[in-house]
Amino acid sequence: MGCAICLAIVAVVGWVAYKLLTGKEKKLPQLDPHEWWGPEHLKGKVDETIRSFEVKFSDEMINDLRSRIKNHRPFTPPLEDVGFQYGFNSSQLDTWLQYWAEEYPFKERETFFNSYPQFKTSIQGLDIHFIRVKPEVPAGVKVVPLLLMHGWPGSVREFFEAIPLLTSQNPVYDFVFEVIIPSLPGYGFSDAAVRPGLGAPKVAVIFKNLMNRLGFKRFYIQGGDWGAAIASAMVTLYPNDILGHHSNMASARTSSTNLWTFIGAYFPSLVVESKLASRMYPLSAFFSFLLEETGYFHIQATKPDTVGVALSDSPAGLLAYILEKFSTWTSKENRDRLDGGLSTFTRVQLIDNLMVYWSTNSITTSMRLYAETFSKPIRDLKLESFTTPVPTWALQAKHEIAYQPPKLLKMKYTNLLGTTELDEGGHFLAFELPSIFAEDVFKAVQAFRNWNMARLLLLAALSIIAFTPIYFLYLRGSPPMPEINLNEWWGPDQMKGRVDASIRPFQVKFSEEMIKDLRSRLKNHRQLVPPLEGVAFEYGFNTKQVDRWVTYWAEEYPFAEREKVFNQFPQFKTNIQGLDIHFIRVKPKVASGKEVVPLLLLHGWPGSTREFLEAIPLLTAVSKDRDFAVEVIVPSLPGYGFSDAAVKPGLGADKMAVVFRNLMNRLGFKKYYVQGGDWGSLIASTMATFFPKEVLGYHANVVFLQTPAISFFTILGSIYPPLVVKSDVADRMYPLSKIFCNILEEMGYMHIQATKPDTVGVSLTDSPVGLAVYILEKFSTWTRMDHRSVADGGLAYRFSKEQLVDNLMMYWVPNAITTSVRLYSETLNKRFYSMQIDEIKTYVPTWVIQAKHDLTYLPPWLARLKYPNLIHETVLQDGGHFLAFELPKVFSEDVLQAITAFRVWHKENSVRADL
Repeated sequence: MGCAICLAIVAVVGWVAYKLLTGKEKKLPQLDPHEWWGPEHLKGKVDETIRSFEVKFSDEMINDLRSRIKNHRPFTPPLEDVGFQYGFNSSQLDTWLQYWAEEYPFKERETFFNSYPQFKTSIQGLDIHFIRVKPEVPAGVKVVPLLLMHGWPGSVREFFEAIPLLTSQNPVYDFVFEVIIPSLPGYGFSDAAVRPGLGAPKVAVIFKNLMNRLGFKRFYIQGGDWGAAIASAMVTLYPNDILGHHSNMASARTSSTNLWTFIGAYFPSLVVESKLASRMYPLSAFFSFLLEETGYFHIQATKPDTVGVALSDSPAGLLAYILEKFSTWTSKENRDRLDGGLSTFTRVQLIDNLMVYWSTNSITTSMRLYAETFSKPIRDLKLESFTTPVPTWALQAKHEIAYQPPKLLKMKYTNLLGTTELDEGGHFLAFELPSIFAEDVFKAVQAFRNWNMARLLLLAALSIIAFTPIYFLYLRGSPPMPEINLNEWWGPDQMKGRVDASIRPFQVKFSEEMIKDLRSRLKNHRQLVPPLEGVAFEYGFNTKQVDRWVTYWAEEYPFAEREKVFNQFPQFKTNIQGLDIHFIRVKPKVASGKEVVPLLLLHGWPGSTREFLEAIPLLTAVSKDRDFAVEVIVPSLPGYGFSDAAVKPGLGADKMAVVFRNLMNRLGFKKYYVQGGDWGSLIASTMATFFPKEVLGYHANVVFLQTPAISFFTILGSIYPPLVVKSDVADRMYPLSKIFCNILEEMGYMHIQATKPDTVGVSLTDSPVGLAVYILEKFSTWTRMDHRSVADGGLAYRFSKEQLVDNLMMYWVPNAITTSVRLYSETLNKRFYSMQIDEIKTYVPTWVIQAKHDLTYLPPWLARLKYPNLIHETVLQDGGHFLAFELPKVFSEDVLQAITAFRVWHKENSVRADL
């Protein structure tokens, strides 16, 4: 069987290789040079002249900004002994915010911004802002045009120190630059598109048209970050217009470069010079760093409008979100520094850059570039697969996010004339090292001029047929059980041995002070960026829908009445391992003779104990048809709701499993049932794995396992689905392209929360509007994916406004958003995955219910690789990710059926054991 599978894989790989090698020559796509990005009613009516422009910081804007900074909410303290490993360290925020509000010289910096001539002109319906500096030179010195393009989270401000160096005569060269530095569309002072589609290749069209408008038919270009991507598109689309291409983030991402990168992991000398190999390898370290640093990328490529609301509303959040990039992208080591190494720049420089975003309210529109560029229409252009003959030069800083050697760059840029490898510098090179940057641009353009005048174009065609070894799947036994510390301490060290371990009553309280502050923040939110024309929730939460939620929360939500709803069931707190854990505990009223069994219900993110309030009465109801009744215990996860958060790193899902086992023991339960969805599912599964003699049964409404075997069979099923899944549910797994597309679309939040929770937490802590859209958007798309195309996000499909705002209150009142999202960082890491918990067989009887619209689906036979005693799967034709919240009756009935089955299973297995 194994041999047959291997042969099948070799055949498939061979067929793919044959198609790649014998495919027809691709035709370079032609983009519409007149595509209109402005309002339709302005077509043919715009002023296309070149108009002078000046930056202005109005007193109204300054006063509002200062007010918002000074009125920020208390920030969640950082964990002990961390620098910037969890994102921006909140202990550093106050000094930055104080500087911005009280010391930053707004009017003086306004004058600084206007120290170079600036202009606007309408290109394809958008007013494009640009700086243009013409040098004064003696006769015999040629002036050549140079287009400089910035990226995110930078701006035109990055080039201010380099401009005088580029526009002043250098005695070594017989030319000098006239520089044109535009703000990208949607960034700074350039208009944003009003409809979807303006990705990097289409920005390339705009900038080519801009240069033509300024009278330049042929010109040089330079770019980093998005500027590098746009420049790459320009040299691909317009090779006859570009005289030379300088990049400080040159990249070639093709099937060939990917193959060679992989080969280099085994034989680095085939790919890269030994002295530079550490910039690429080991691949595990590179991918780990990339994963750590690209959470922002993921969420901005999928939900820019969602994350944009909080960043638009909170200057503190914007500062943390952007400055954290200027920390870690300058040097990886800055993550270990308390101040994030931000002293590479002056404070005034970094706040200048923030002002470009804040004063123009352009953070949301800037981030849309990620969503537009990584959309299917732009990806289908496949510009990266086309080579370009334009002469190219790569400047590669030591601490840049990614490095590619000349061997790989030449696969895209066939005339790569040179590379400069620096032993210093990071991602923002023109900003960090303006002298080195400017000198390298001069050196590159000199090489371009020589090449254009004297060199012959050398064409080489290389056909590489490589068959790499196939390391195939083999099934193995369970990994060893990890060591479990039942007493690991998560609270302040000084409290060890001094905490109150009693079980204390607790009630939710909405103080007047909190309500007043919340209402003030809701009503005082900043003007939101309008959504693009004709979109619903495809870019995240549609800002047209925000006001009705804000109005409801601030003016209609009945705080006192909802406080009573929260307190309708008995609630308690008790200290477990240094943390006060909040929980609901409801005991059924039973007659003597009926057994009461304990059930632990565990929620996930962005849910809370609120998800179960409708289900609790159904679960605890006594029925004459059952010989048992259920007592429910519903805790808030540590760092969520009213449970304490850890004060030190490491409290991942596996450690929470220990906390909840100890909670159940504290309540007197040595044996119990567990149920969970989302994080609750993982924690409950881990409890069943770690404590199989205590957990009587595990019920899950989300089953997500990551093992080599499951990955292999999932991929195999994409070739022939009946091998893996029943036909009636095959559309929940296949085609993989659709499933992966949906996962990629929906998991940007996970990426950033797993890498930079404290960074994203600042704005969500400070802005209730931002928190609302960030969380509510998940209740839209995770209920049904097709809600992305519904104008109001389908939020009324299953939930009332009270229910959803109740859940928001569980994050806002205890200021728990930052500590809640840290769970991603604590779990999705090397420490957790090294335990291989998903591969440890768990013999506790298991029951799964899988909703039609949940994020993933796993066939029962694959789930049994982890849970051999999976006794039932309930397949729903309805429901989404928040099943107890959406369909409490269906959920409760399934849980009760599962407990009934678990009890029968234990009786039968007890009899077998006796025999």
